Amino acid sequence: MIEGITIEQLQAVTGGRHSAYRGVLLAERVAADRPAQLFEEPLRIEATTFWLCTKGRSRVICSLRTYEVEEGSLLMIPPKSIISTESGGEACEGIALMCDSNYLSMCNINIKKMTSAMMCIVQHPCVKLTGAELARLRSALALLKDRIDDRAASEFHDDLIRSLVETITYLCCDLFMAHIAAEQPEPAKSGVSVRLDEYFHRFLHELSQHYLERRNVSFYADRLCISSRYLTTIVRRVSGMSVSEWMNRYIMMEAKYLLKYTEMSIQEIAYKLSFPNQSFFGKYFKQHTGMAPSAFRSQQ
Repeated sequence: MIEGITIEQLQAVTGGRHSAYRGVLLAERVAADRPAQLFEEPLRIEATTFWLCTKGRSRVICSLRTYEVEEGSLLMIPPKSIISTESGGEACEGIALMCDSNYLSMCNINIKKMTSAMMCIVQHPCVKLTGAELARLRSALALLKDRIDDRAASEFHDDLIRSLVETITYLCCDLFMAHIAAEQPEPAKSGVSVRLDEYFHRFLHELSQHYLERRNVSFYADRLCISSRYLTTIVRRVSGMSVSEWMNRYIMMEAKYLLKYTEMSIQEIAYKLSFPNQSFFGKYFKQHTGMAPSAFRSQQ
């Protein structure tokens, strides 16, 4: 499995020089100092991350999708995403706000609205901000950094930081939605459609957590407290793909990364991905790519 990195681990390898507080990390110049080197090889980020490019240009690969980021680009990276970077022609710097799931669960965030927004954002996770939008977001991030770094005892210290995290999360989502609406305007959704989107988003979340060991529809239906038939209908209606197709997409993403970026043998990869043997994995991989795992690895 692709190596994961938590907020605590990231803070440790950077010598504790970024602003961190109880599941929140605000890192500046993350693509110009040591943290950038972490992402030269793929890593799985164990946090929801908003990354704002403040200087230069870079190519970011997030879950097999490539994004060109430049000054003013805002990128949202969902938890459990696999991310790596490719250096461009210019030195690149940015600000990253990372929040783990436990901390976000304690925030007073409107789950229904946020789930609906995230459904759109995960399809369009990179937008280019205007100068005014960039200044507004940087100002909010600077205020959060100031509060995190303030070690003076305060009765409202926790509340201030949590409120700022909530505000910045809403602000980032609002910026994404405004740009997405401007580029791809869509009619307003009915209450039924919003509810189906919520189920689908929850399904993807569960799948991202369990796809290596759980590949039956009933498991995910039980997690969502709905029937397998209803889950199948929802996933097909919302995404145009079946549950099995989504499972295959996640498994193939993992397989390709392991073949491309690790020294693991094909047999080890087969077992890591819960296939009964190398032969079964080879047939599965060829069915979805048209080539054997060894051929895919040799062309990288």
